[in-house]
Amino acid sequence: MRFKSPLIAISAVAVLALSACGGSGSSSGNAEQNQQNENLGNTGNGQCADCKGPVTISGAQKGGMVTVLTNTGLTTTIDPSEIYYTDVVGVFSGLIGRSLTQYKYDPKTKNMILVPDLATDLGHHNDNYTKWTFTIRDGVKWGENGQPVTAKDVAFVMLRCIDSATFPTGACQ
Repeated sequence: MRFKSPLIAISAVAVLALSACGGSGSSSGNAEQNQQNENLGNTGNGQCADCKGPVTISGAQKGGMVTVLTNTGLTTTIDPSEIYYTDVVGVFSGLIGRSLTQYKYDPKTKNMILVPDLATDLGHHNDNYTKWTFTIRDGVKWGENGQPVTAKDVAFVMLRCIDSATFPTGACQ
């Protein structure tokens, strides 16, 4: 019992000493890494209206079960209207949901580029950007029942996302 306080003090000093040995935070390190760190999260403004989605994965089969391993489990909703946290967004956008357009990595430019996904192209806007028109690709169906995805379905999802009366904690609020 007598050793608890000195042990805690020594541990605290050791942790502080080790943390002091970390990087200086200066930009004198690897210039390429510093450049990459400055651009984190930048998607760029690249677009490829002629690109086709979705990506075909060799050997992929319909059906089955996907198990998602997490450290803490999904602690928040995966309802598309209320998704907010990045861990759930990653699971939803990577495994469950689709969008009219999406970003795809372009190894030539080393940037993300906007490409059509469920839409046939990147959409068309009016003069003041208040109205966008998209055409849904032929053959896009709901995974649950095989019914075709319609423009009304997309409009419903978008309106549901901004329905603050029903979803007051949603990401669009």
